[in-house]
Amino acid sequence: MPLLLAPAHKDSERRLPRLQLARGEAVREDVRRFPLLLERPVPMQTAVVLTAAKIIRSSESDELRGRLFQAIDTLRDELGGRGLTCMGFPSPIVPLLIGKEKLARVTHRLLFDQGVLAFMVEFPVTPTGSSCFRLQVQAGHQPEEAREAARVIDRSIAEARAYLSTAFGSDLA
Repeated sequence: MPLLLAPAHKDSERRLPRLQLARGEAVREDVRRFPLLLERPVPMQTAVVLTAAKIIRSSESDELRGRLFQAIDTLRDELGGRGLTCMGFPSPIVPLLIGKEKLARVTHRLLFDQGVLAFMVEFPVTPTGSSCFRLQVQAGHQPEEAREAARVIDRSIAEARAYLSTAFGSDLA
């Protein structure tokens, strides 16, 4: 049976900082408790990882990374220029602060209807009143697409605010 790293047990003769080399019953117990940790990857996962590794090692990688960061910078600049707050540092995930949950929910629906995919994050993941959208930029996105997405997001937030202020009063928008 191969050696595996497993959590240290109290009765272990050989003590390692947090892990011990284990065999036999301890390994079988860990496999029963955590079966997914020791599963072999399926062929599709392996193919994806191998393809990603080939791209990273190729000259195509620099080109893709350059296009990706051009789209990221364009989206962040457009959103910031419209008075919207992008959080964090430039990366493929652009967190956009929205604020009130009702505003985020209505805006999310408007964005979806207009073809902009934004993942909404709200309480309890964020503090109450600090909901945000998680926008994901890819190397295939063109700068003009990023500018259009920013226009749609800004317009949708404005429409959601107008709807909420007429339907529920100004304090909810």
